[in-house]
Amino acid sequence: MIGLDRGWRERDAKDGTRTAGIRTFTLIAFVGGIWGAMVPALGPWPLALAGLSVAIVFGAFQWRELNAEGQFSVTSVIVAMLAFSLGAMAVIGEEVVAVAAAVAATALLAARGRLHGLLRELTWPEIRSAFVLLAMTFLLLPLLPDRAVDHWGALNPYKLWLTVILLAALSFVGYAAVRIIGESKGLLAASVAGALVSSTAVTLNNARLARSANNKSLLASATAIAWTVSLTRQTVLAAIINRDLALPLGLTMGAPVATLLIVAAVFYWRGHKNHTTDELKLTNPFDLKEVLGLGLLIAGVLLISKILTDAFGERGLLIFAAVSGTMDVDPITVSAAQIAGNGVSLDRACLAILIAACANLTTKIAVANGIGGIRFGVQLAIAGAVAGVAGLASWMLFGGLRV
Repeated sequence: MIGLDRGWRERDAKDGTRTAGIRTFTLIAFVGGIWGAMVPALGPWPLALAGLSVAIVFGAFQWRELNAEGQFSVTSVIVAMLAFSLGAMAVIGEEVVAVAAAVAATALLAARGRLHGLLRELTWPEIRSAFVLLAMTFLLLPLLPDRAVDHWGALNPYKLWLTVILLAALSFVGYAAVRIIGESKGLLAASVAGALVSSTAVTLNNARLARSANNKSLLASATAIAWTVSLTRQTVLAAIINRDLALPLGLTMGAPVATLLIVAAVFYWRGHKNHTTDELKLTNPFDLKEVLGLGLLIAGVLLISKILTDAFGERGLLIFAAVSGTMDVDPITVSAAQIAGNGVSLDRACLAILIAACANLTTKIAVANGIGGIRFGVQLAIAGAVAGVAGLASWMLFGGLRV
């Protein structure tokens, strides 16, 4: 496989002008396998010396080739050493691992052009964001205690930071989706991807566009679809944190999601003839200050939710969900999911998440009417109201009859 990739890239070269092709790389792996087979009798040192010899000889010929072509590359030398090592590993190690490593290496080599193109397109803030995510996950997370550190038993630093990582990763995926899909691909695709970052930002942007756009139905369709993505994201987040919520919350939130999808399809059918190509502007979601601020916000909401629940029972959580949901659904979703089954019943946790979602929809509807105008906002107000009623009916149908 490795030789096929390297040989194909240099298939137009004249005979005698290239160091190695499909036969040479295959033979290098074969040599590694032979020396690997002799390890039980001769020990590991002959294998090591054979590998070093192959690297020296191959490197010398590669140096001559690069000098003749005026190029600088060490890839072929590294690949030759890898082929030798995998040949030995297939004999004295794990055959499946050796084959898997060969497939992975070949795929990496084949993706050369795409990877180089990606590097040209990436910006430093995006690379830095990825490094921040890695540091958050593999450096900071293992250092945090996995136990409650407050009087009320609400704040677990490990689980709290893991939740922040999850939220940040979801936002990063949404941002990457917008970059990969491209804003020129259409308002609908951009709104779907943008909703992973912020459905409120999508609503605000679409409302701004609706002020001067003739095709308000298509913008309303894109906004409604963004809302379904937001509700789905909220459900998935809660289910990841608390598996017991997956079924009841999925049934509860499935009704408003299905309702909004139907409404979005109707809006799109009305406005699909007039295409809108306005761009959706999103900023990089991975700013360290924003991440830390999000962590503090979640901690605060989690602590208040626990205090209100202890003081006023489950009704305190529902009231707080209605208030905090107008600003952001993630903190109350995280809080309700973490305490569900631990002082709060699953059906009340589902209701709290649903209330937060409805409160957030109310905010978006106000934004749509205030910025996009009545013709744009009324459509979404009707859609949001029907979705909210559908969600409440679904919650009551699936066991949440006692308040």
